[in-house]
Amino acid sequence: MTSNGRTDYLVIESVEGDIAEVELASGLRTELPAAWLGEDIDAGMGFRVEAGAGALRFVADERAARFVRERNKQTLLDFHDEIE
Repeated sequence: MTSNGRTDYLVIESVEGDIAEVELASGLRTELPAAWLGEDIDAGMGFRVEAGAGALRFVADERAARFVRERNKQTLLDFHDEIE
């Protein structure tokens, strides 16, 4: 948590032109303007998303991509398909 709000993580899945397709730690995939994430972004980069005071701040974070991937793996492991 940040002092102003909450913190989340995302990883860039792909960048095409001025749009970045990203995956959030929750597993949600969405698109963001690439300019929001800064210059020289590329697929696989992770960011910490700090929300607070009516604004979002994207901070490059090497740990973010690993965190998102590990969280998604755990979600898959927790999923149980019941077959009768």
